[in-house]
Amino acid sequence: MKRRDRERGAAAVEFAMLIPALLIILLGAIHFGRAFAARHRLGEATAYAARGAALQRNAGLADQLLRQRMAGADCTQISVGAQQMGSDAYKYLQVSASCTLPIPLGSALLGNLGLADVRVTATMPMD
Repeated sequence: MKRRDRERGAAAVEFAMLIPALLIILLGAIHFGRAFAARHRLGEATAYAARGAALQRNAGLADQLLRQRMAGADCTQISVGAQQMGSDAYKYLQVSASCTLPIPLGSALLGNLGLADVRVTATMPMD
C-alpha cells in the first residue's frame, strides 16, 4: 500500500470526526439567527403596540395590536402584558411581550441547547 493511499484514508477519517462538530455549529448558527430575527420583530411589534395603546389611552388595546403585528411570526406562543404606571402627571404605558420559539432542527438528538424564548419591554408616555 502506498503512502498516498494511507494519507487519503487518514484525511477521510479526520473529516468524519469533524462532521458532528460542524453540524452542531451550523445548527446553532441557524437557531441563533432565527432567535435574533424573532427578537427584532417582537421588539418592533411591542413598540408599535405600546405607542398605539398609549395614544388611545387604552392598555387593553396593546395585546390586539401586538398580535396583529406578529401575525405569521416564527413563534409558537406569544404572551403580552400591558399596564399603566406612574403618577397622574407622568403616566406611561409599559408593554411586555414574550415569544416562545419553535424547537429547532436537530433537537431530537441534542435537546434545546439555545434560546427557548425571547422577551421585550417597551414604554410609552400617555400624555
